[in-house]
Amino acid sequence: MERCVVDREAELKRLMLRGLDGDAAAWRALLSEMRGALTPFFKRRLIGCEADAEDLVQDCLIAIHAKRATYDRSLPFTAWAYAIARYKLIDHFRRLGRRPDVPLEEASVLLAEHTVEDGVIRRDLKTVLSICRCASAA
Repeated sequence: MERCVVDREAELKRLMLRGLDGDAAAWRALLSEMRGALTPFFKRRLIGCEADAEDLVQDCLIAIHAKRATYDRSLPFTAWAYAIARYKLIDHFRRLGRRPDVPLEEASVLLAEHTVEDGVIRRDLKTVLSICRCASAA
């Protein structure tokens, strides 16, 4: 297993370096390989929103292409590529916002229950605070 990962990293890095040196076929092969690797990466992280995975793959491939000049040839390629993928995923989540999806039948758990005691406590608290303010003002 570890050997396979090392071999894959070496192959992707080789394609990246050849692509940076102007080999168009190597560049196309790299982007094709990355498509195959990024699709499951995003789908695993988008439970319930798997349809967004393809858009994120496209965004990521475009970013890899646009930022290829920033790649440091002495560093592993996959670390650089997956960092871009993580940033794209974070941007996606930020665009969505944090909106809980609760079925209407279960929405009552989101609402606070008010009791008569809550009103009495609130009234008593206001009285105590008004007394404290009067005492501190004197």
